[in-house]
Amino acid sequence: VYKRQIPILFDAVDFFNHRHAAVKLKKNWGITDDKGKVVVPAIYSVIYPVEGKYAIAYSVDKWVIITTKGRIIKELNYDNVQAFHEERAKVRNNEHLWGYINYKGIEIIPCSWVDASSFHLGLAKVKKEELWGVINKKGRLIIDYQYQDIRIEHPDYLWVKDKGLWGIIDLNNKRFWTEEEKE
Repeated sequence: VYKRQIPILFDAVDFFNHRHAAVKLKKNWGITDDKGKVVVPAIYSVIYPVEGKYAIAYSVDKWVIITTKGRIIKELNYDNVQAFHEERAKVRNNEHLWGYINYKGIEIIPCSWVDASSFHLGLAKVKKEELWGVINKKGRLIIDYQYQDIRIEHPDYLWVKDKGLWGIIDLNNKRFWTEEEKE
């Protein structure tokens, strides 16, 4: 016989990560542990998914990094902040350029791009003007800005869109097609 462990009392829930999940009570968000105990009161208008023991939250025109115990690590001075992925959160400054911060709120990869993705498999796609490239977790450009779009779905290969068509490259930008094949 199944015995319910977590009380049913939340209006919305996010997925569990490291035994914690963001939960919505009425119109605000907090964090619960895996027993259903609210460990961060529902005082935020947004809480992104927990990574490790940290989360990004927003309330009263202010982005903050909080712990799963509710302690504010740092108030952030960005106009947009996204969830942590692979120990980095994507941030947009008041010049509308994207970069990345760590769990302490330190900008470890400067805001330099008109668009950017979150990190996945140690990589993120970044956009300069109209074209996309790829950086590693240190912010080093490993694929130059030359593609219409990029998908990071494998640790060794990338899908890239060039002249309207998709193909595969490796992390050294070796193409697995010829120009004749595209015609």
